Amino acid sequence: METIMREPYQIGEYGPHLLVAMNTYKLLETRSSLFAFLGGFIINILFNQVLKQWIKQERPIPIKDSYGMPSLHAQSVSFATVYLYCVTGSNFYLLLEGAFSLITLYQRWKTRKHTPEQLAVGSVIGSIMGYGIYKSTQTYNII
Repeated sequence: METIMREPYQIGEYGPHLLVAMNTYKLLETRSSLFAFLGGFIINILFNQVLKQWIKQERPIPIKDSYGMPSLHAQSVSFATVYLYCVTGSNFYLLLEGAFSLITLYQRWKTRKHTPEQLAVGSVIGSIMGYGIYKSTQTYNII
């Protein structure tokens, strides 16, 4: 049983990295969307760090110099999933990345890195950021 559960935990731990790799591969077809995704992903991370320093909510198991609200993993996988769906409209990629996202959220909760509230807030913020970056690049023809 331990071997069976190891893979989902690793997928969860590295969920943001996996989705960045998948999105980068898929978005190579449209370089402007790729640049917007990568730039938006960095903005998303920076925004998360600002929020963590402002909110200063501890994790379920405190980690030195690291706050839990909002979850960066949740925010990152939600950003990646929503952005790719907005660009491609692909239900296949939505389901695939949605599954990886759920595994990531489960792993972060099960290992007590985050509370359900921290995961929910991170997911909402990441989704809004993913949609916002997509919409702003389309509306204002930024890239």
